[in-house]
Amino acid sequence: MLSGKESYNPINHKSTLKVRKGLLRENKETSEYQSFTKSEITMKNLKRALFIVFLGFTIYLCFRNYKLSREVDSLELAVNEIPDTVYTEKPFKPEKKYSEKIEPGKILVHDNKQPTLFPDSMLRQPVISNQDSLVQIVLKKDKLNLSLFNKETNTYSTRLFPIDLDKYNYNWYEGQLTRKKVARLSLSPYIYGKYRPFNNLFDMGAGLSIKTKRFNYKFGVNTFYYPKIKSGIGTDIEFQITYNF
Repeated sequence: MLSGKESYNPINHKSTLKVRKGLLRENKETSEYQSFTKSEITMKNLKRALFIVFLGFTIYLCFRNYKLSREVDSLELAVNEIPDTVYTEKPFKPEKKYSEKIEPGKILVHDNKQPTLFPDSMLRQPVISNQDSLVQIVLKKDKLNLSLFNKETNTYSTRLFPIDLDKYNYNWYEGQLTRKKVARLSLSPYIYGKYRPFNNLFDMGAGLSIKTKRFNYKFGVNTFYYPKIKSGIGTDIEFQITYNF
């Protein structure tokens, strides 16, 4: 007898349990999918934020570098047009000699008859003096020629130095040439745009460039539009190495 209540049906009870388990499983999968979707969206937003920050910082460096370059050009133009003479009460303090002394590879001594070329190991000390007056400087890519005049002997001489302006700074003081190494790394921002009309490909990027004597390294962000390959505008990180011959 049912006594006013519905009868218990084991088949219906099993079906209800299966439905409840299915709903729980779907809710769990939905929750996991939503959690994964949120984390994926968060990563995308983080990447976009980093991209925007890096791009803004690079553009700022580019404009700052351009502004400083314009200021230097304007100062050089002003100096070339109207040189300023500034009088100061401070005594003259020459830049100190650098750590490494450089001796000339050869010295050309001019006399009344004909010029004589002396190797560094056969210098005539009475003719060559550290007190000679500097007459002329000839600077080339890898050579420095200093022409001097000796008042005591009434003789001109030219000292020929091999130099490397990419590696060293040079200082001539009190008849002695010295040098010191310069920083090999040069850091500067860059920005570019590129279009390839035959395939309708467009690139634009910005970043930082590290220059050395032989290699140039570029690291930055790239924005591209390749309609034949991908719909919409894409972004990526770029790294480039260039060898200087």
